[in-house]
Amino acid sequence: MILNEEIKALNNHAAFLSNVCDDNLRAIKYLQNALLLCNDLERSNPMVEMTSTKEKRIHLLSAVSARRHSSLPKMGRLPDEGLTLYTKTLTMEYVTADVNVDHREKRPAAENNALYIIHAMEVILCFNMGVCFALLNNEDQEASLYFDRADAFLSQEFIQRYVSRIILSDDEGAQASRLDSIVINHNTGLLNFRAEKFTEALDCYNEAKRLALVKDGAQALSVAVALNSIGVLFSHQAHNDENMHSDALQCLISSLSFRTSILGQEALSDKSTATVLNNIGKLKFREGDFEGALKYHGEAYVIRAEVLGEDHLDTGVAAFFIGNCHHSLGRHAVALQSYVEFVRSIFRSKDLEFLTKNVVLALESIANRFQNDHKFEHAGTFFKLTLKAAQKVYGERDEYIAYILNRCGNFHFESSELQEALRLYKQGLEVENVIYPSGHINIATTLSNIARVYESDNDLNQAIGFYERSKDSFLLNTDDKVQDVVTQRITSAFWNIALLQGKSGNLDLALHTHCQSLQFQRRSVCGKDDFQVSLTLNRIGIIRMSKGHITEAVSNFKESLWIRQHLEDCSADSISIAVCNLANAYNVNGDNEQALTCFEEVVHIELSKKENPDQDFEACVLLDVYTKMANILNVHKGDIHKALQYYEKAICICKEEGSEGVPLDTVSQCLGTTGNLYLEVGDVKKAVRLFSETVRINREIGLHDFANIRTFGYELKMMLKACPPSAAAA
Repeated sequence: MILNEEIKALNNHAAFLSNVCDDNLRAIKYLQNALLLCNDLERSNPMVEMTSTKEKRIHLLSAVSARRHSSLPKMGRLPDEGLTLYTKTLTMEYVTADVNVDHREKRPAAENNALYIIHAMEVILCFNMGVCFALLNNEDQEASLYFDRADAFLSQEFIQRYVSRIILSDDEGAQASRLDSIVINHNTGLLNFRAEKFTEALDCYNEAKRLALVKDGAQALSVAVALNSIGVLFSHQAHNDENMHSDALQCLISSLSFRTSILGQEALSDKSTATVLNNIGKLKFREGDFEGALKYHGEAYVIRAEVLGEDHLDTGVAAFFIGNCHHSLGRHAVALQSYVEFVRSIFRSKDLEFLTKNVVLALESIANRFQNDHKFEHAGTFFKLTLKAAQKVYGERDEYIAYILNRCGNFHFESSELQEALRLYKQGLEVENVIYPSGHINIATTLSNIARVYESDNDLNQAIGFYERSKDSFLLNTDDKVQDVVTQRITSAFWNIALLQGKSGNLDLALHTHCQSLQFQRRSVCGKDDFQVSLTLNRIGIIRMSKGHITEAVSNFKESLWIRQHLEDCSADSISIAVCNLANAYNVNGDNEQALTCFEEVVHIELSKKENPDQDFEACVLLDVYTKMANILNVHKGDIHKALQYYEKAICICKEEGSEGVPLDTVSQCLGTTGNLYLEVGDVKKAVRLFSETVRINREIGLHDFANIRTFGYELKMMLKACPPSAAAA
């Protein structure tokens, strides 16, 4: 019996390490030694056949596993949804040959009694090994192996009886310390759930429910536990299948009904009941019933605060969900109080034991919500808190640290706090340069973010330099999965570099960059049929026009227009812009007929947009086209009367509803020029009317009274005396 006691001691110390110290790696070592002692007991028993090859392999695997994973980090505490109810290691009490078997039961042969005790201990050890591996990162396959081994032993009736007598009950009662096929199915279901094997997980939980109904009866808490697990499983799949949302809600409400029916008033102090209430609240929140969700989360909070205390993480989690409900109902101040309580529960925990990855994500979600609601002071506080918490959980050199540094940088950039944004982006870049290979998409993106800060701070040389580095980094990327995104980002970098070069006054360099971009796009995107190619051609045409290379500009504009006209989803706005640019190029080049034809097409497109309420009509565009057409007819074709027709159309645009966006100096110029033409053809009455309106606008915007007016020797003082103080033109 000495070995039995040693096995018991090793197991119980392992249970202490796992349950109290959260040190599952050391627990595995103790359990591995206990399993090897079990193997020695089997060999020393003359009535026991040699251990099978499979059993030997399991014992050996435990030793190898413990060494290989000696440096694994802890998984961290998961949110309590009721799936981890049985992920607690069990202690042993009775390990002697006499385990107080009820004499009314059919007993095994005396010579097999010792064998059953050995196997019963092995069941507990294998189960505990499975739990410890399940609580480590990425060790679910080995956990499953041990759970399967334990379940294989439990299929033998007498071993099940011995197991139930050896397990030491704890403060949470028999429900938490039971070990049978129901428990094994729950834990295997959890492993499949984490591996995103929905069908296999559902099979396990349904089998657990079936066994619970057979073994414990319809009015048993084990049935409620299984229903909760099935409901949680459905709830996680409801994002992809709306029908599962109602199935999940039905299972959870049934679970709650079972618990309240069985426990009665005790349900009000039962933490598992609080878990089910919390799960229902999350589903209610998801369907937009924020008041309903608040009711369930509130009840869960009351139970957890009473049973676990206000400083416990699960109580804090309930407060977090309450905060989400208030936030969605627009009660930001009340939401903030609940969020603060959640944070307090984290940082009051011993050695920050509750500070896990899930908590960090929750803090980030709070920051995002406040930012989206333009509560920037609160958002900034929670972004800082998220960063500090993440550094505590992940360390300084982790992928998430790089991400949250960039996320915080984005927040400060959007808040116009450029220097703080720059500091955070550069910190993120330092981390990324350590954890990612050259050319990684995240490095290139951060370089682009830094360039944006310098651009906003008008430091164009630095901005151009970082956009160049971003482009070069994207060009090094060889990941086929992100090539579409990489191609877009490279094109965007080319575009930004060229724009800043143009802004710096270096049009030749800007033109060269755009031409490089055009070559890259035609090689990497979709050739001439891509809208981005059209944009680049358009920009090249604009630069060439500004440099006086009109013929080349016309060619660029024509090609840009041709691409847009042959794209299925190209908007009317995009085509109008391309036609207008081509018309302007013809106009500058003196090709008046072609210019008028293109301008007429623009007029047709813009008037169509005006009649369509789904499209954005801009009066400025039509006003500009009408005045340019009038100028061509008057100056280049000498048709002053037809020119006046277009000027009158332009004036109508200025006076129509929706013309508020037209600058008043543009209106003044249009009115004055039209008045000048009427005066030129001798229609003084119309000229005076238009001049009067022009003077009113000029006075309103601070221009000289006669700005945009040519009097041709006429005396206008009497007209001015009749003009009242500043009045609107339309």
